[in-house]
Amino acid sequence: MRPWLRPAALSEDLGLSRSAVSQLLRSLVRKTGFRVKGLLKYPLLDMTVVFGWAQSEDDTATLGKFTRWLQSRPGVYATARSALTSMMDNRVYFEALLHRNRELSWFLSQLRRFARKPYLLEVLFETSTGPQHSFYLADFDGSSWNINLSFRFEAAMSAARDYTDIFPESEDEPTSATVGSLTPADLATLTVLENSYFATYSDAAAEIRLHGIPVPPGRTLRRRLTLLRKSLVRPYVFVRDIGLPERVIVSVQDWSEGRRITRLLEGRFSQFPYARLLSGNQLSLFDLSLPACVDVAHFAQSLVRLAGGDAQICASVTEDRIVGKELLPVLRQAVQLRIRQTSPLTARTAS
Repeated sequence: MRPWLRPAALSEDLGLSRSAVSQLLRSLVRKTGFRVKGLLKYPLLDMTVVFGWAQSEDDTATLGKFTRWLQSRPGVYATARSALTSMMDNRVYFEALLHRNRELSWFLSQLRRFARKPYLLEVLFETSTGPQHSFYLADFDGSSWNINLSFRFEAAMSAARDYTDIFPESEDEPTSATVGSLTPADLATLTVLENSYFATYSDAAAEIRLHGIPVPPGRTLRRRLTLLRKSLVRPYVFVRDIGLPERVIVSVQDWSEGRRITRLLEGRFSQFPYARLLSGNQLSLFDLSLPACVDVAHFAQSLVRLAGGDAQICASVTEDRIVGKELLPVLRQAVQLRIRQTSPLTARTAS
């Protein structure tokens, strides 16, 4: 899938008329909520993603208290409780987007607090610049899935096991080298691009006004919108209701040389039906949405065999994700913080 293509380019690429492509896109929006969203490099907003999990073998009450605490924090945008895990324990997974200041330090200290008395949960977490997303629709005929994930996965892992040294490292994040210093108006524009990769001048102007920032001249803002989109944002496709009811989170603690196990999984990342990846130094989370035809138990066993003694892999079938807060309000807080930190003269400079 090439989500960066606009309808006109899609029309040429598919050999269809523009009206046919527009009709197809409208149908996708109506049936699946189709949208092209954007991935930002959060450090440019002085923010970082914290992700991880807490687990307990039998103390579900303490784990519930930890979950309620997570959901009360404004920066925590996702939590998920396990319904069943390959480790036969109880887990809560979480993701948070936090300012890299005292807010981040305090949040990390509270995570550590839950690992001490009186709670004594096992809490593991790392930081990341943000998630990766992937859709693979080759096994989808428009109404149903035909996939033997366990067989394909084991065969691919066996074939690739001795070749991890030639797997490419994760792609570098977008860089701000070509756009110069970011103003509050730029940050407001980036929050719009996170929500919609093809956001228009009107969308950006409305977001800038929302923060009380003077809107740059039309030509300046359009040029800046194009530059920010091209240089600092990666598009990805968001859809729902396409027959992927099974939610599985795969946690990988990798102690192997060169993160061999993680790189094996990352090499297959783009061939899961829908996947999100958060990766740290030793901990990675693969958030998968799978069709009902997948034997999740068999798939989990395949993962455990892959790990051997070089990593700990836990596959968790989760309850529906609970979104504590959409990212847009969290990013808007980042813009307001930057405005407060910027002099009035600089805040009026939009390019």
